[in-house]
Amino acid sequence: ITTCRWIFPFINSSCMKLPSLPTGAALKLSQKENVLGGSIWPAASAMCHFLLDHHRHSLPMASTGTSKVIELGSGTGAVGIFAAGLGFRVHLTEYKPPSAAVMPFVPYQSDGSLDLDFMGHEDFSSDSDCLLQLLAKNVESNRHIFPSSLSQAPLIHELNWTKVEHIERVLGNVCPNLEGFDYVLASDVTYFTNLH
Repeated sequence: ITTCRWIFPFINSSCMKLPSLPTGAALKLSQKENVLGGSIWPAASAMCHFLLDHHRHSLPMASTGTSKVIELGSGTGAVGIFAAGLGFRVHLTEYKPPSAAVMPFVPYQSDGSLDLDFMGHEDFSSDSDCLLQLLAKNVESNRHIFPSSLSQAPLIHELNWTKVEHIERVLGNVCPNLEGFDYVLASDVTYFTNLH
């Protein structure tokens, strides 16, 4: 039997920036402008404050290095990296959008059709990896917060949660014995209401 724990932090003016970890260490995070998911949104800060508050008060959410966490739509990785700094075993996930989704503009012809000549001259395929690359960069930049045996660097997985094969692949790689995750974290993961 798998138990789901839902966490709904509330945003208030005191938690608009990311807190420091109990060790005093602060996260070092890069952002990617003009890419949805490439910014640190207010809900990430609220979620980090929530995790820190529960960590400090040793509530049932105690991070002993054995609690397995998956963060959906990690973006910059702020929440998941923070959770790893608290001692959780974290798996960061992010969607690899189609190339057209990361183009700075969509080239149209005067009749409204896509300008396929332009499309052939530009290669945006590496840009579709930009959020996965941003996650990797931010995990690497925060190696200083994973010094002990309880704190380990998060693992990164590509995940499009609208595709069953992606879900099965991530679960098969991470949870081969079908033990699942102790916590599922998500903050500002959807922008389009059809994904709610």
